[in-house]
Amino acid sequence: MKTVQIILLLSLSLGICKEVKPLPLILSGPAGDKTLEMSSLAWAGETLLLMPQYPNDAKPLVYGIDKSIIKDRIKNPRVPIEPKEYSIQLKNLLDSVPGFQGFEAVCYVRGELY
Repeated sequence: MKTVQIILLLSLSLGICKEVKPLPLILSGPAGDKTLEMSSLAWAGETLLLMPQYPNDAKPLVYGIDKSIIKDRIKNPRVPIEPKEYSIQLKNLLDSVPGFQGFEAVCYVRGELY
């Protein structure tokens, strides 16, 4: 019986769901440099963190955008967003990982960025 209920629920949800068209938002300032290749996102409270796949070796940064700014830019998508900059410590991580090919994920838990 549970299997039938699950199948019915999934079927209904697929019938009700609608596709949502992506809305590109424009990043300005240093975060707008496409060579950084923002590879991952994580929420830190009300701030969306953007982790570049290839951070600057000399000054590694994570970028942040407040949720209120994102909500505003959804209404005004042509207005660029200049994210805040947060410095991070890599402690020779780039050199200590053989074949390092950039960051692929980020996770924020209780004030710590992983």
